Amino acid sequence: MCISDKLELTQLGEIMTTIDDLQNDYTDLEFEIDIKPEESIRSDILLTFQYDYPNSQATIELDTDEFTAVCPWTGLPDLGTLQISYVPSDTLIELKSLKYYLLSFRDVGIVQEHAANRILNDLVELTKPKSMSLSLTYQTRGGINTTVKAGFPDPPRGSKILGIRTKVLENPEDNPNHPKRPGATPSAADF
Repeated sequence: MCISDKLELTQLGEIMTTIDDLQNDYTDLEFEIDIKPEESIRSDILLTFQYDYPNSQATIELDTDEFTAVCPWTGLPDLGTLQISYVPSDTLIELKSLKYYLLSFRDVGIVQEHAANRILNDLVELTKPKSMSLSLTYQTRGGINTTVKAGFPDPPRGSKILGIRTKVLENPEDNPNHPKRPGATPSAADF
């Protein structure tokens, strides 16, 4: 039985489906989506060209709000904004090839966290930059916002930021806001 067999006539003469009929049709809905494997991503089309200022610390920033992959289980699209920032060594990413590379994700079933790391790994392998970071922010799905950030090189454990925090925790009296220090104003973090 199809939807047209279950339609009712409303007072205005319009044809409407009842909510119960729609729910039954939705549960019985079968729809095939061709989900491509991760091997379909075309990293081979990425191109580079020589950077004439390899001693520079200039940062290249690229972004697009047209990144699309699909959920590997449902095939529904994951739409996102991709921001790439890198300090090149001696090669630059050719932008048209980057666009085609990103387009190759369109029908690939890949989880959001893996997509960000795959892009980072492919671009680092291609360009061998001094540093590179990316942020992939997906549109809200199911009430959850997802942003995946990845970087190269990974910050080493004990880096300055972590070292300062460790020092404060090991020597609380060095913290100017520590409650035991004269004139200190304690904060919620002190308790």
